[in-house]
Amino acid sequence: MDPTLRDGDRVLVDLFTYRHRAPRLGELTLFAGPDGTYMVKRLQNGPLPRSETPFLAPFRAADGDEDWFVVRGDNSSASLDSRTFGPVPRHRFRGRVLFRYWPVGRWGPIE
Repeated sequence: MDPTLRDGDRVLVDLFTYRHRAPRLGELTLFAGPDGTYMVKRLQNGPLPRSETPFLAPFRAADGDEDWFVVRGDNSSASLDSRTFGPVPRHRFRGRVLFRYWPVGRWGPIE
């Protein structure tokens, strides 16, 4: 699958929704990655293939304190995602990517 976003794309991010609800499966999200840099990935909408660790998103960690989510890049063959760094805890999610405004020729809502 082709990536939804390309290098140089500029987007609008809703920073308020995740204060009131958890990220939803299939949404393109902005979150703090394992090294603290921000990443944009899609929430996995089902189990990973059998050849990979069988995570479901979201799931509750063994300690039961927080929901964790599996994220995947749309271009999975070239993506650094949960298959590499594991699931992401809810508190790292910052916002929902809504709209691409640059480049002008590709502007519009993100799906």
